[in-house]
Amino acid sequence: SYMEFFSRFRSKIKKTDMIDKEFEERLMLFKSNPHHRNFTISIDFDDTIVEGAFPGIGKLKKDADKFINKLYDLGFNILINTCRSGAYEGDAETFLKRTGIKYHYINNNLPQSIEYFKQDCRKLSADVYIDDKCLIGLPDTWGEIYNIVILKAKKYYEQIK
Repeated sequence: SYMEFFSRFRSKIKKTDMIDKEFEERLMLFKSNPHHRNFTISIDFDDTIVEGAFPGIGKLKKDADKFINKLYDLGFNILINTCRSGAYEGDAETFLKRTGIKYHYINNNLPQSIEYFKQDCRKLSADVYIDDKCLIGLPDTWGEIYNIVILKAKKYYEQIK
């Protein structure tokens, strides 16, 4: 069944560091080519980066900052997605800055995506979405989330010649 497969998959990603030298070299080559778009990750704020406490800001989830910054430092585009708006969105931005979490935009598409698609849709345009509301829920740790993202990014970059 799907759940058995997912359980086996999760046990694999818990034990493995998904970045190898070949992938790192491919990322560096890719980042140096201005004609390619970097892998884009949309990350939900409440219940994904922080524990849910709306309208307040919950406690930072263990290692969320470490792994989000690692993805950012690899050159991936990081978009923070939140249903917060106005002052509540400002609270989230302040929290992200205070905790040193690196990102490119919050609740906005990348300018190059807007230009490419010739529109700015309401849904953030990304290659992968990390959100507690996904069909099967979030993995137990940010280390697992990170490894899943790396697997998806490897497939993305393999398709680009």
